[in-house]
Amino acid sequence: MKKTIYLIPLVVILLSLPVRVYANKNITFPLISNYLLSQDEFKNFSEELGLALSYNMLGPSNNLGLTGFEIGGAVSFADINQKASYWQKVTADHNPPDYLVIPRLIVRKGLPWGIDIGASYLQIPNTNISLVGGEVKLAVLKDGIATPAIGLRAAYSALMGVQYLNMQVIDASIGISKKLLIFEPYAGVSDVFIMSKPSNIPSSAIDITLPPAQWAYLKEEDISEFKGTVGLQLDLTIARFAVEAAFAKIPVYSVKLTFGL
Repeated sequence: MKKTIYLIPLVVILLSLPVRVYANKNITFPLISNYLLSQDEFKNFSEELGLALSYNMLGPSNNLGLTGFEIGGAVSFADINQKASYWQKVTADHNPPDYLVIPRLIVRKGLPWGIDIGASYLQIPNTNISLVGGEVKLAVLKDGIATPAIGLRAAYSALMGVQYLNMQVIDASIGISKKLLIFEPYAGVSDVFIMSKPSNIPSSAIDITLPPAQWAYLKEEDISEFKGTVGLQLDLTIARFAVEAAFAKIPVYSVKLTFGL
């Protein structure tokens, strides 16, 4: 129990980091000629933002069980390409941060037949980025004396708050884990599907000097990206503490602290 108490200040500090890192770093959809995105820039931006906001495993593959649940939070650090032209253009002050620091709330509940369901919500302080998501996980092999746990998971997330941008992310993954006393190393691979498109842009909002053909100047991007994940969870009685790294076009590093049974 003392170990759990010591971890709480760490998570409080991590959750407060975004407030210090960001200073009105809203994501804006550039509609003025000097800051217009090319189609390639829009694709790259959508890919990085989608990967940054996609569901993370944040735990092993075994199921929680019928009476099991966990509730808590996580902080992720997405190492975006800060110097890329697309981040310079879409950040309100044209000075993007080194990392997107992403705090999120997590709720998970065990159900019969090896099924877990979960939901998450994130709101990056001092930005207009928020997101809601849900997940379903199926344990296809239980953690045994000589066998690891293997699980399948499907997750869905929808971006909110960014004007003129509609983004949805689907994550399909398979994971493996093995409990060793209080330690539970885990790993997994995912296929991340990102659907990103401009939404309801009035022609009056776009720089009038643009040729009319460019008023609808961006097309929808449907992106598929492979992601690999490794992590370690510590089970501390009613607390679960995990560290994780996910690797794709950009790496995302996460820390989780949840409580439950």
